Amino acid sequence: MELNVKNIKKILFIVAVSIVLFIVLQRIDAVLALIGGLFGLITPLLIGLGIAFVMNTLLNFWEKRVFKRWENDAGLLGKIKRPVCLLLTILAIALIAFFVLFAVIPELINTLRMLSDRLPGFLEDMRIWLLGMIEYYNVDFSSLSALNVNWSEVGSFLFDFFQNGAPNIVSGTVTAATAVVVGIVNFFLGFVFALYILSQKEKLARGICRTMYAYLPESFASSTLSVARLANRIFSGFIGGQFLEAVILGSLCFIGMSIFGFPYAPMISVLVGCLALIPIFGAFIAVAIGAYLILLVNPMQALWFLVFFLILQQIEGNLIYPRVVGNSVGLPTLWVLFAVLVGGGLFGILGILLGVPTCSVIYTLLKQSVTTRLKEKCLDKRI
Repeated sequence: MELNVKNIKKILFIVAVSIVLFIVLQRIDAVLALIGGLFGLITPLLIGLGIAFVMNTLLNFWEKRVFKRWENDAGLLGKIKRPVCLLLTILAIALIAFFVLFAVIPELINTLRMLSDRLPGFLEDMRIWLLGMIEYYNVDFSSLSALNVNWSEVGSFLFDFFQNGAPNIVSGTVTAATAVVVGIVNFFLGFVFALYILSQKEKLARGICRTMYAYLPESFASSTLSVARLANRIFSGFIGGQFLEAVILGSLCFIGMSIFGFPYAPMISVLVGCLALIPIFGAFIAVAIGAYLILLVNPMQALWFLVFFLILQQIEGNLIYPRVVGNSVGLPTLWVLFAVLVGGGLFGILGILLGVPTCSVIYTLLKQSVTTRLKEKCLDKRI
């Protein structure tokens, strides 16, 4: 290799990177702690980006469909378009949250009241059952009187338990309360960040594009922005389609439960709609909770509810989901299941929610790459 200025710079760069990597590996704990601290500092910003991305779907609906005629207005209407649409977006989300709470909380209170009313009868049934089992198996309790219990040791054990465990309980309670407060503060700050991002999203996007083209190779910047546009299109379509599918499924569930006279129709329908946002597994969680609640009232109705929901699930899986969500994501059913399982295993609920659109982006990029390579080899017509 010729030792010119360009090659010397490459060698020095490789040596510098190797030294930095060696230092990082030597102090990996400190590096991970630093990364964790930095991540904690930017958590509100990351939450704000997520909130802004979700709210942007509804904001685009107001701007591009309802108030589209104001788009090219250079006067007052054009200036107030974004604030008005942003305010309508916030009001719509607040109304949805109020509707969910209004449908769930009263039914939940009634359920708890019903359980408290039925508890004495349940305990009486348990007592009768235990007496019957004792009589059936002819249990003799006279041997219990011969048991010798050292109550001083029992008291000493309980005293040591509370003495040693109380500080841990208090510490755990304080830690949990602190985490809740920090979570609420981060969410509030994230919401404020989201409002600023949405109010100036075009200016921010233009600034990012200019920065990338200024400091990165043109081909790399173009490829990165192309992938970002693809991801934005797929994620936006997935979020919008998933919300629409959840509303349709919850509405059909409420209509069907009202027709057949199932109890807890509003609460279970809202629960079905909310959990339908989780692909594949959300509906099964909802039907398990709904069947349990109905089982407390009427076991036979719980069985018919399972039959009803299985039929509704078939309609949703074969008609609603492919048309509403499947077309926007463009991912085969097998890969949807794979994305949910892998995403949930690695990142929990967040992985389940974001696994499908992320896998769809990778699937689309891989499909484009395969098509391009086959065309270069003149095999696209043969395979």
